[in-house]
Amino acid sequence: MSILYFEDPQTILSLKTLFQILSFQVKYEQEIPENLPLPLLPALETNGEYVQGEEVIALHVATLKGKKNVSNWFGTKKDTRSEITQWTEFVNNLRNVLREKTDIKSTLGELNQKLSDRVFLINSFEPTFADLMLYPIVHFLITKIDEQQRNGFCNVTRYFNHLQNLAIISKNRIKELPLVPIQTGFNFESLIKPKVKQQPKKKNQNQKNQQQQQQQQQGGKGKRQKPTQEEIQRLREQKKKQQQQKKKQNQNNQQQQQKKKVEMPTDSFNHVNLQVGKIIKVENHPNADSLLIETIDFGEEQPRQVVSGIRKFYKHEELVGKLIVCITNLKKSKLRQVWSYAMILAASNSDHTQVEIIEPPQGSKVGERVLIGDLITTDPDKSLNPKRKYWKTMQMGLKTDESAVATFDGNPLKTTLGVCKAKSLTNCKIK
Repeated sequence: MSILYFEDPQTILSLKTLFQILSFQVKYEQEIPENLPLPLLPALETNGEYVQGEEVIALHVATLKGKKNVSNWFGTKKDTRSEITQWTEFVNNLRNVLREKTDIKSTLGELNQKLSDRVFLINSFEPTFADLMLYPIVHFLITKIDEQQRNGFCNVTRYFNHLQNLAIISKNRIKELPLVPIQTGFNFESLIKPKVKQQPKKKNQNQKNQQQQQQQQQGGKGKRQKPTQEEIQRLREQKKKQQQQKKKQNQNNQQQQQKKKVEMPTDSFNHVNLQVGKIIKVENHPNADSLLIETIDFGEEQPRQVVSGIRKFYKHEELVGKLIVCITNLKKSKLRQVWSYAMILAASNSDHTQVEIIEPPQGSKVGERVLIGDLITTDPDKSLNPKRKYWKTMQMGLKTDESAVATFDGNPLKTTLGVCKAKSLTNCKIK
């Protein structure tokens, strides 16, 4: 029988140690070495061998589905692996504290606070190697406190119960880490006070006499009198008035909803900045056959570099010197390793076999803002917030009309010299 152990179980698990574990570069001895520090938990017997320490226990669970799946527990990103190392540090420190102290309430309090906003330690959707490392420690802590104390450390209890019921752990449960029954229900009956039937108060004789006198004066001896014709007419008019007010309110609500539908696209346009630009240089993209790199003047101190997918539809000499319409307040984007700082508007047919650039009238001023017809607009955003999706909403209303004029929600795009349009494509979407 052999003993599987680390040279120093107290050593903080670094990334180097993690990869050593993944490569199974650990030492085997035929006898128990002298002065080996005892682990917090008893050694686990697996296939005739004993393993000890949280690292090896966690590795045992992580390798249940084979060595190829071990890397899934360590994440694919450098930040995730760094966090796993930090949590492993915390587990090792926690183990040392538990060895030195007999009172575990302070330890539970610290752990309970750390788990207050976590489903798992690092990732909210799936556990990592850090959770497997912490699981034996939490198992030890939970078994040392009673049900009432577990409710006091509710975050630790919730976290542990979630872990012990995961499929990978429940289907391959280690006998030294058995299932701990956790009461998840709540006795609501204890909060419901029984209803006490109140005895009706006895009326004294004077109250009875007063009621009888009132009934006799009304002439009905307790019976409800029929409403008069005037009261009936008043109730009818009141009901009719209420119905008219309700109808008027519904009409106002409908008008407000229709107004919102009309104003929403215009509001999106107000945030977007469409400007006239002039192409001063064109070159092929080095990493894509369908892309061009244009240098465009927008009347700023420096021209901008723009990447567009019009290489199949225009020659270089056709583009140089051409006035175009661009959206200039999108966040910069990298297309095939080349940065683009604006986007050219172009009309396209349904199968994308024809593409035509949207052009402003000849003589339009470089840098001029393109507006919607004669509608008044506000100043555009300096840089569009991608989460607000103004540009995506605006694209739904952009298209050419029957005269190839570029429109938004039926309104023509215009500069001070006239409308912007495609060369020949009509009733086509603009992208």
